[in-house]
Amino acid sequence: MFSAVGTAEAHGLSCPENGDDPARDSKCGREWACAPAVRVVAWGMFRGRFLIAPIAVCFLCTASPAQAWSPRLEVDDDVWLQLGFLGQWRFESARGLAGVENDSWTREFFIRRSRVLVMGSLHPKTRFFAATDVPDTGRASVPNETIWNAAFIDIAFLPQFKVKIGRILVPFSVENRSSSASLLGIDYNLASIKVPTLMRGAAWRADGIESRGILFEGRLDYRVALLQGFPRPPLEDVEFRWGASTLRYAGMMTVNLGDAQPGWFFDLNSLGSFDMLSFGGGVDIIPSRIVSEDYSLAVSLFAFLEQPLGQGRVNAACSLYRWMGYAWAHGFEGTTMAAQLGYLIPGEIFGGRWQPVVRFQHQNEQETDNAWNTFNLGLNFFLVGHNVNLKVDLALNEKGADERETEVFRFQAQIRF
Repeated sequence: MFSAVGTAEAHGLSCPENGDDPARDSKCGREWACAPAVRVVAWGMFRGRFLIAPIAVCFLCTASPAQAWSPRLEVDDDVWLQLGFLGQWRFESARGLAGVENDSWTREFFIRRSRVLVMGSLHPKTRFFAATDVPDTGRASVPNETIWNAAFIDIAFLPQFKVKIGRILVPFSVENRSSSASLLGIDYNLASIKVPTLMRGAAWRADGIESRGILFEGRLDYRVALLQGFPRPPLEDVEFRWGASTLRYAGMMTVNLGDAQPGWFFDLNSLGSFDMLSFGGGVDIIPSRIVSEDYSLAVSLFAFLEQPLGQGRVNAACSLYRWMGYAWAHGFEGTTMAAQLGYLIPGEIFGGRWQPVVRFQHQNEQETDNAWNTFNLGLNFFLVGHNVNLKVDLALNEKGADERETEVFRFQAQIRF
């Protein structure tokens, strides 16, 4: 018989989607009191091998005014399994869409993200993570199908050298490598990020291998990857380079003047878990199989911070992108940028914390020299940090499908455990 008793902090996984980041976990536990005790008892042993079977599993959770976490099934501190869930329910109303009178507002309810998360450990140096998703469930003209959003194994040979194998987010910029559960805005700055989705429905992800690490006592963070590249485009009147490589090369480096983030995902809105001041850049190269083009190249420059200001916290980030070649989302070639600013108001009002947010997104397409600027005004309400929150956002001059000016109001409720 074996027994395992643990808390979120004790096992270094207090915050899902930052699974290998004990620094963030311990701070998150203090800031949000997110460690209710969870007892998991299971039986089974056979010649030194544990057989985890549904003979008896008992959960005993202490009450916590701040947060609840899914229980963890353990063999010991090095072998365990934990389930999680991320749900984002959204209402969206838009004016100025194609086929709709300019003064008419459309209205739509749907589930932006519905993810089942599985994470665990097999060895002190080996962890794994997997997530399914049914993106935009219930949205008009969107198929309601389950996808493998992510699935990888992570081996930490050293803090300076870790290897991740599987379906991963392309290491290109701090924005596209950020967790969707802890964004500053209601969503990513989608107008500026043109990373293509080559794996069916798994946005910005690719299958491959990545090396990453933290150097110089946290001052330098590197992430480089060799990935599955662009498949053969469905074009008829095009000459192909049949022997060409289909592998994709991507990497990014971040210089940290404040706290480092060694986890799987960046957290641009840590709510006090990190004191960040960082800058860096990335590159993404996708070789072409078309004779007329050699490759598609994208370059990113970014900076972000989160620091105390008065009794609250200020949060800011800025990214600049250059997209060259045919491989980027919607065939975009040109320059984009995004900037965002938020302030976490001190104290609680109506039982939670408030955070006003302002965002700006710019895109300039090279072929048409058509510049487009979008402004977003938002407000976040955190009942239990990123585990239970509400967000509203008003987008002004958002670019519609037919390049018409649109205004979009969005409301979102999120739970995560």
